[in-house]
Amino acid sequence: MDPRVYEEQMTPESRIRYRVENLGLDPDKFTVFLATGGAGANNHLALLPVLHELADTHQAVVVCGRNHKAFLQVNEWRRRHPELKCHLEGYCNHMHLLIQASDTIVTRGGTTTCAKALHFGCPIILNAFGGIMPQERLTAKFFLQDDAAVKISEADDLRVILRQWRDHPESFEQLRQRFLGLRYEEDPTLVIRDLINLAREAATASVKNESRDATVL
Repeated sequence: MDPRVYEEQMTPESRIRYRVENLGLDPDKFTVFLATGGAGANNHLALLPVLHELADTHQAVVVCGRNHKAFLQVNEWRRRHPELKCHLEGYCNHMHLLIQASDTIVTRGGTTTCAKALHFGCPIILNAFGGIMPQERLTAKFFLQDDAAVKISEADDLRVILRQWRDHPESFEQLRQRFLGLRYEEDPTLVIRDLINLAREAATASVKNESRDATVL
């Protein structure tokens, strides 16, 4: 990761200030980060109505990557639903700041985003809409095997999870502690290296499987 990711770390006070002054959000509401890859694949329009139902206690940070169509659609949705506080961006190079300003992140099992979330202690909700991609499987397993993350396959899964955390805050705190337990405090780059190795292993396995299938054909 970019060295500045390690340098730009927020204190609890600066985190609240960033939420209010930079993102225009409430300082205290539970903040859900709906992330996407650089290409912009996402399920934002399916998930935002869930957050809208919980607007009294929740708010959103939404990034659309390079998907300009998605950005326009989410912006229009946001205009029509002002009850939900929602900070929206297209492509950005300060994901590490948005992650720090959030309480949880909804993301695919991409290595870089998951590593940043782990480094900054932002629990992951794995987006498994349409299934977990081959290159994401080992990274997803890394987080799910010890119940250190949760997985959603449809919007209702997010609704159930967020209501559970809202009504029983201790359940979120317990998950957060399991998530934090995956970090290597003495050297945060080690876990990033592990995740990258997992991604490479998954990619190699996928190539081998495709090659074997082609040989059979």
